[in-house]
Amino acid sequence: MTHFLPFIGKIADYYTTHYDELKSEFIEHVMPMNKADKPKYIRNTGELLYDGRIDVVAFKLTKTLLDVNELRLTRWTDTHGLYRYPFKNRYPEVYNKLIRWQDFINTFDDTLEQCFFNIAYPKANLSYHYGVSNHAWRAHICFQTNPGFTFNIEGDKKKWEEGMDNSFMFDDGNLSHGVDYEEMNVEQPRIVSILDIKK
Repeated sequence: MTHFLPFIGKIADYYTTHYDELKSEFIEHVMPMNKADKPKYIRNTGELLYDGRIDVVAFKLTKTLLDVNELRLTRWTDTHGLYRYPFKNRYPEVYNKLIRWQDFINTFDDTLEQCFFNIAYPKANLSYHYGVSNHAWRAHICFQTNPGFTFNIEGDKKKWEEGMDNSFMFDDGNLSHGVDYEEMNVEQPRIVSILDIKK
């Protein structure tokens, strides 16, 4: 039995139809802005969630899916707000160029809990952990691969490959998962679009 489930449903159908547009908008407009000056994520245990450079670019975040450290890193001070759109609010001029992403988020705002991007650079590792909540499926869609990275869900291993045919979902809150890196002669980062979808 695999923990890697097929990414299916209306959101997957939309993403399949517009994969090239979504990817090109992100690569063209968002990636050039990406910088390495982000703070390290330290869990309550005192250990780092990741080692090496892993950048996160968030389009939509949901308070109930973030732990206390993530809330601190995102400077979430609004005690009543449930949703936050950090990229749109911080970089409105760039966001206005993301025509397909605007349509995607607006179309599925009711069922799309979170939408963010995980950019892992060579030698980075993600410690094994559980998600904060079990009420959402987490989908991974790869925009750019690096064969050095392996995703491990409770011993079930998979390498990311580009395209919707290689996308998958898993139960983020109920399964332990992490990322290992094996040294490869590939310098490019692995770029994954991550969606949290209400069950």
